[in-house]
Amino acid sequence: MKKTILIALGSVVALAWLSLGVGLAIEVTRESWLVWVTSVAVITEVAIWCAAATMGLAVFEARKKAWRWLTRPFRIAG
Repeated sequence: MKKTILIALGSVVALAWLSLGVGLAIEVTRESWLVWVTSVAVITEVAIWCAAATMGLAVFEARKKAWRWLTRPFRIAG
């Protein structure tokens, strides 16, 4: 089920970004372009949060572990 949700989210985001090409091709007005780009940005942000919620805490913990590993050489031993 998670995989299906993530594929659907990815498809929506990809289509949203591809739609920007359509906007360029049909030469929308500046105001319309601003609304269009803002909408695509919001769609992308919502999809990122939905994907994070779908994948759950495991992703957050893995990210935290990776960050600790990356910053380990820069920490002062205590």
